[in-house]
Amino acid sequence: MIEFFSILLVAILIYQLAFVNKLKEIKKHDQVLFAFCDYRREIMEYMRKKGFDLYSNEYDQIKQVYDITNDSIHYFNKHKLTTFNLRKLKKIIKKGDRDIETVRIIHSNNSDIRYFQKEFKNLKK
Repeated sequence: MIEFFSILLVAILIYQLAFVNKLKEIKKHDQVLFAFCDYRREIMEYMRKKGFDLYSNEYDQIKQVYDITNDSIHYFNKHKLTTFNLRKLKKIIKKGDRDIETVRIIHSNNSDIRYFQKEFKNLKK
């Protein structure tokens, strides 16, 4: 009878450890996604305030950063890795980075836009 309870206790502990691990993954996912969404909100606020005062090339530059941020948020769930998901990792390694486009950010003379470009690079780290 004691063996049954000890086996049951070990099973419950393993389940709890797996559950805590899953909660940590969700927390990390939410933190990263929140950072990107918060950054997008800053860009939208800037575009609302200064939209008509920007030159067309400056607007194109800030719009490019905005579009890249939107794509990062949209595809975040598709490309994120979870702990112990070896099949997905093997698939990504075999496939390579064919889906990922390399985007060259146009550098701006406007200090506000340079700030957003710099912040985007910091988000990726």
